Amino acid sequence: MHFILFILCLWTAGMFHRWEHHRFIAELRRLHGTLRPLAGDKPALKKTLASEDWRATGLPPGRMVLKRAFNVRTRADALRYGVPVALVAVLLVGMQAWALGAAYGALIALRWFGGVVDLNLSAQDARYDVRVFGLRLFGEYLS
Repeated sequence: MHFILFILCLWTAGMFHRWEHHRFIAELRRLHGTLRPLAGDKPALKKTLASEDWRATGLPPGRMVLKRAFNVRTRADALRYGVPVALVAVLLVGMQAWALGAAYGALIALRWFGGVVDLNLSAQDARYDVRVFGLRLFGEYLS
């Protein structure tokens, strides 16, 4: 029975991160369309981001460097932050899978606190890149 619960926990983590990744890309596409007309106006960009779950950490010309702001406003935001914490708790306390729970918790913390999105605001080269400590993990064109 313990093995079945362990597999169910891993499957839940995989399906959750698949859902969250698709939502992440859709959110960046929507955000790019909202922020592109404001590319030169830094106060307007920051004001627009205040209502989102993002904060600007850098504004190079034609680009934005974004990080998560941890603004929980909807149920989807609560799921985004709550499910990984619950899975780490289940792995560590309930299943006593210390190594896997600690590794999963470290990867989630790295993604939340070390992850940066480099969003190109130009219409011709609209793309995003996700970086952790300067290393590009993934990215794609948004057009």
